[in-house]
Amino acid sequence: MNPISRETSRSEDLLSSILSKTKKANKNNVTRTSAYLNFVKKHPEVHWAFLAHMVSRNGGYTMCDLQSFLIRELVTEKEVFPFYLFLEQANYFIFQDAYPQLLLYETCKKLNKDYFDRLEEFSVSSFMISQWKHFYQTKNSKRITYALIQNEQLMLEENVIKPFNYFTNIQKIIFFLQDRIKLSYCIFPTVSNKKHPPLYGINLHHFQEPQQRVNIGKSLYSLLYQSRYSNSFLQFAHSTPHTGSRHDYWPEVYSTIQDSTKLHSPKLVEAWSNYHHHHPVKLDWYSIHSPSKHLFEVDKMDWVDQTKYLIHYTKGLKILHQALFLSKQIGR
Repeated sequence: MNPISRETSRSEDLLSSILSKTKKANKNNVTRTSAYLNFVKKHPEVHWAFLAHMVSRNGGYTMCDLQSFLIRELVTEKEVFPFYLFLEQANYFIFQDAYPQLLLYETCKKLNKDYFDRLEEFSVSSFMISQWKHFYQTKNSKRITYALIQNEQLMLEENVIKPFNYFTNIQKIIFFLQDRIKLSYCIFPTVSNKKHPPLYGINLHHFQEPQQRVNIGKSLYSLLYQSRYSNSFLQFAHSTPHTGSRHDYWPEVYSTIQDSTKLHSPKLVEAWSNYHHHHPVKLDWYSIHSPSKHLFEVDKMDWVDQTKYLIHYTKGLKILHQALFLSKQIGR
């Protein structure tokens, strides 16, 4: 085999391997979340992978909330399914876009060769080619993280949110969950000897705006990597397998089974079956939007310790949960 043919064959094998690994890991929220963590264990300089892992955990928690006893007693499955589908599709398409980028970086690092021009063959935005080339040379973890945050949110905006008109179709259930059940927090658990280990995070206000989602991502990144809790977040992630249930981080409050004393939070495998996604032709957001001129600026860190608020709030949820549970038992 001549050198050109050998290089072509090697390149095709590379693309095939990345597509195969991405498909295998993109089955559901649990497999995606695990894949992000496995990657960051090998390549800790790619901070975005750990941010994606922690945010994906929260996506799984919310998916499972929708099938909890409390929610299902208050909202019908017909009402909650569109919100689940939005969460699942966002989780799926971000992984489908980002994971090949991570695997290609892994290959470049292993073979000591720049393959980033091949990203366009995975329908990745042309914006990211220059960003990965820059990172490959400089190892500027913050810059590539900010670039990926913007890339994934604008990819989502053009390829999932706008085509499916999501925020119009699910306004009612979003309002109910955020304003009545208060499920609009992105929470990063820690490890401690306290009865309720501290939880840090932010409230997801105005999440329908893509630039606000970018700002939220940058704030969460600051929390993960620029706070004194960074090691505790890592310790939690490495010591606590993700199931989708909030029992993972607060077993004193949540249970994977229905009972009268704890809030019900099922595991993902019990709450939802794997969803088969269709792959529409992706639009390159870079042909529509210009990157924000503030993209690489450091935003203020507006995250806070949510533990006391959530302890107080879950007490109220428990009372409602117990009342509904008791009424259902009496009605049998």
